[in-house]
Amino acid sequence: MNRSLSALMMAVAALAACGGNDGDTPVAAAPVPAPAPAASAPATAKDPLSYIDETKMITSAEAKEWLVTKDNYGPAYAGSAKYDAYIAFLEKKMREYGLVDFTRYTFPYSFWETTEWPDKSGWSLTSDGTKVDVASYATNSGNTGTAGVTGQMIVYDPTLPAAQRPTAAQMKGKIVVIKHPAYATQSTPGTGNSLSDYEYRSDPETFAQVGEIMPLNKDADFRNRTQLSTATTYGINVCQAAGGLAAIWVLDMSPLAAQGARQHGTPRHYNCPGVLLDRNAGQKVLADAAAGKTATVTLNATVKDTRPAQLIAYLPGKNYGKANDQKLLMVTHTEGQSNVEDNGSLGIMGVLHYYAKIPQAQRPRTIMVYLDNRHFVAGAESAYPFDYMEDFPDAAQGLVGGLAMEHFGGVQFNEVGDDYKGTGWPAHTSVYTFPNQLATETAISIVKEVKQQRANVAAPPATGLGSVYSKPGVNGKSQGFWYGPGFMSAFVEHGRLPAFHVTGDWPSAGYQAYYPSVGVRVDPEYFRTNVRTSLRLLQTLSTEDLTKYAPDWGIVRANIAALTAANFQTGIAADAARTELLAQFDAIFTLVRNGDYANASLQLPALRTKLQSQVVAEAASNPLANIDRVIALAKKGANLPS
Repeated sequence: MNRSLSALMMAVAALAACGGNDGDTPVAAAPVPAPAPAASAPATAKDPLSYIDETKMITSAEAKEWLVTKDNYGPAYAGSAKYDAYIAFLEKKMREYGLVDFTRYTFPYSFWETTEWPDKSGWSLTSDGTKVDVASYATNSGNTGTAGVTGQMIVYDPTLPAAQRPTAAQMKGKIVVIKHPAYATQSTPGTGNSLSDYEYRSDPETFAQVGEIMPLNKDADFRNRTQLSTATTYGINVCQAAGGLAAIWVLDMSPLAAQGARQHGTPRHYNCPGVLLDRNAGQKVLADAAAGKTATVTLNATVKDTRPAQLIAYLPGKNYGKANDQKLLMVTHTEGQSNVEDNGSLGIMGVLHYYAKIPQAQRPRTIMVYLDNRHFVAGAESAYPFDYMEDFPDAAQGLVGGLAMEHFGGVQFNEVGDDYKGTGWPAHTSVYTFPNQLATETAISIVKEVKQQRANVAAPPATGLGSVYSKPGVNGKSQGFWYGPGFMSAFVEHGRLPAFHVTGDWPSAGYQAYYPSVGVRVDPEYFRTNVRTSLRLLQTLSTEDLTKYAPDWGIVRANIAALTAANFQTGIAADAARTELLAQFDAIFTLVRNGDYANASLQLPALRTKLQSQVVAEAASNPLANIDRVIALAKKGANLPS
């Protein structure tokens, strides 16, 4: 404390001890006594892994600087020079933060590219002699060269009965104009255009109802996603399959919403060069196509052989390099067309920025960083099965949990007529976790603590766990599916480890190549809030007993809760039996929460026996297998950093 400030505080204290002042009598300056010896030792400094020490957080200015830097790189697709530059930027920053043992894991990849919005010189359209404004290109769809291809147009309307659509023979050698269905009628709820159930939601008034097709005037992100997810269906399975000359996609999207749009999932390379139009520009083309007019489609693209790199590195914990070291994995993808789509890596940098200011001896567990780059390659991850965690099994040695992060700081957009703009709210952030009640409660508590706006905490089924569990949300309905589930595969495949996934929604700022985005599509303060949420989750994983956070505890409870009357043996009152089994499990999990694994171990076999005696064999096999997993967990006991 500043000496003069200390003296002033002592003088004020002395004045208070004498009865203070009535406000009218001048106060004479009091002599400052010599400091008295401390009555007791100062309080122990607060552990910076138990809360957010703002002095260690990335500042607003730093967040903005990072995001502007990302803007300046533009689209960073794996295999491109911009991707290489962005990875070099991330590596430099990680080295500054003290990460070690870097690995660049490369794989062979044929990279298709054309010009990127706002540079439209690589793609164009002329319909019946009139130039038409093109919003974007069809990803990986081939190459016409600079001259383009010219042919008669034909309309393909997937909403018509199959008998009324053009045949393959009729489309062969023609330019296929794909009329996208109107969003409001495109599909049923639950297929990516509506909100699923959840465990907790902040600012619920800003969301649509569960199961309601998202209204455009509330949030246009869901429409963008459904409109841009049909590249394989129409480009490959219709146009290419029929021998079409080229394709024109007329989207049900306003002009600004469609500009620079990217089809996703990313299709494999195919041969039906295509361009994307907004609904206004598409009206003339649809009319021309219906009249059998001709068009010229230009998509000038190149394909080159590359070896893009996945980047792996470690921030050492106190036991790094020792047999008892425990690792937490932070993972994201690093390639994409826009700032928010691939800035999860900057979110990871925000967490590392904090942890780097904590001495290694005080970091309980090592942090492993895995920056993957297969999310937007042709055919996506399944087509390029070069996964560092799978190809080098030793990388999972000592892995005890982790965190996936993506899409930080995006702004929510809506659409009214052709007016496409920000709503003043952040795009919603989903915090996914496995169905462990303690993990869910922790995520909810952190969301509230950091004041994460428009947060959605959920525990949907995860890839790799299949039908092992299905946990309804607070409204008793399905929690849908896990966006970006591939990130969780390492945690599932290496022991069903406790993990969280923090992901902002992305289409308004992520399905488009839009630059500069800072202050328009991406907000640095929303970005920092996402970092805080991630940081608190990782702090939990860094310091806590992770046995009690294991997904299997929640899976067992979800298994029991899902038992139907038909699953119980004849003569068993299903509702009463299920209630009793759940109460028995909850009592055991209370012991687990308190770290009393000895008593939990004693009581779990009785739960198993009761379940086996009451449930028909075919329905009991899955719950029993999962109870066996938690019996093994209880026998191992607490998993604390040593």
